[in-house]
Amino acid sequence: MQPKGEPRRVIYHRKPFAQGGLRYAFHLFVSTKEGQREMHLVVKESKFKVEHSTAQEVHKFFLNNHRRAQELAKAFNRRCKGIITQASDRTLGLASKCATQFVKAYVVQVADPNSDSGFKWVTAENYIPGAYVKFNDNNGNVNERADKEPSDIAAAFSHFSFDHTDGSHL
Repeated sequence: MQPKGEPRRVIYHRKPFAQGGLRYAFHLFVSTKEGQREMHLVVKESKFKVEHSTAQEVHKFFLNNHRRAQELAKAFNRRCKGIITQASDRTLGLASKCATQFVKAYVVQVADPNSDSGFKWVTAENYIPGAYVKFNDNNGNVNERADKEPSDIAAAFSHFSFDHTDGSHL
């Protein structure tokens, strides 16, 4: 990987603000040269030590999966628009609200005094303000306490992704 752009000052919180079954989520703030906050990102780090041949391999895998998810969301949205014309009232209501999208993703190089190279690469996404609700997880569990309508849309997207890719993506 080759860095793009000028180096900038970042504030990387070392205490996670959230966690899932596999990863911790940390705040990362990117500043302008003048010291103003320009971007608020979320860095996700594995809870487990995982061996990969290179850091580039890990981040390339992440970005490829993220891009694939973006493509699937666009295809899902197109399919929902096609359903609207032939839907029941309940399906029509859900289909008209299923604008699924993924936030922009980045690979960021940050200073790391514990690394031999003095830096490390991390994957990051734009921070989305507000209450976070996880509708399903990597083990196939569904959050039964979540609001039904967005939960149904998330489930429909998961099903669509699995079906659309002949079972290779969920």
